[in-house]
Formats: sequence, C-alpha cells, structure tokens
Amino acid sequence: MIDAKFLTIKLDEINSVPKVFYKGEEITNLVHVGIDWATGTDETVYGKPLIDIEYLEKDSFGVPHTVSIKHNRTIVCKECEGINVDINRLYAGANIYREIKECKDCGCKS
Repeated sequence: MIDAKFLTIKLDEINSVPKVFYKGEEITNLVHVGIDWATGTDETVYGKPLIDIEYLEKDSFGVPHTVSIKHNRTIVCKECEGINVDINRLYAGANIYREIKECKDCGCKS
C-alpha cells in the first residue's frame, strides 16, 4: 500500500505493465487502464477526467470475471435512468461469455 491518493499510475518503462494504486491499494491482474484529461490552458479544466480501469478477479468457483473502476463515464440504467452502473464481464478462456450490468442506484441487473 502506498499513501492513500485517489489514483496513482506508475510506468517503469514505456512498454511495461502499469502499476495502478486506487485509493492507496494496488490493483493487480490489470486488463485495461485508461485515463483521459484535457485542458485549454494551464488554468482552465474542461470537464472531469475520464477514468476506466478493468482487472480480473476469480469468483468462489475459480471463474475469472472483470471488475471495473469507472469515474465520469456515462452508462445509463434502463430501469431508473441512473448513471451509477458497473459492468462485469465473465470469461471462458480469453472470450467473454457473459456481461452483467448492475445499477448501484436501483439494484437492477441486465
């Protein structure tokens, strides 16, 4: 664990696997790391940073699935129209065999 900054991404070399620390905890088994941030000047920020991190975890049966950490990405729930939606992908080998979207506002899954 490093100091509890919101997000730290470290690259030892240009082609190395990034080390990602989210809220002070290292995220391992990375699948995707994306961050997009832009400004018009050094004093003006347009919008918020778009953060998209995905990593693999295994469930209690040993089946890997993707866990997502997303900030400022808009995925809208079809039931309540909330935007607090997580996407988990379940894999069979290298192929996605099921994608589950779960709304953290109303609890529905699709």
